[in-house]
Amino acid sequence: MDDINSMVFFCEDVREEIGSKQSYMGVIGPYLNISSFPFVFPKICVAGLVQAGIRDKVSVAIDLECIEGAIAFLPPPMAQEVERAGDDPEWNVNVVLSLVQFTVQEPCVLHARLKVDEQLSTCRLRIRGQA
Repeated sequence: MDDINSMVFFCEDVREEIGSKQSYMGVIGPYLNISSFPFVFPKICVAGLVQAGIRDKVSVAIDLECIEGAIAFLPPPMAQEVERAGDDPEWNVNVVLSLVQFTVQEPCVLHARLKVDEQLSTCRLRIRGQA
């Protein structure tokens, strides 16, 4: 039963809106040019969107790793079990990993992973200096 759709991406901020909506500000990727290093992001987010389909609950985990270069601090993975609320035949789960004052010391590649039950979605962000 493959009724789950999911995606993960980088953005500068996630804002809650009226009517159970979210706005994603400054969607980033797959490349980001930085003027100089070290660089401090005031805020950067890893956002995961899940359409949970007809399932009554899902297991959701989101994490971030540096696969090239060096990062001084990475947050621990975030995981949770989410149950359907209400009678909607299809429902959504939104997860956000927010990093405030996130410092990048040198060019690097960040790899975000969103795991929903057995399904994996990934996204990479290459942070590089301007040419």
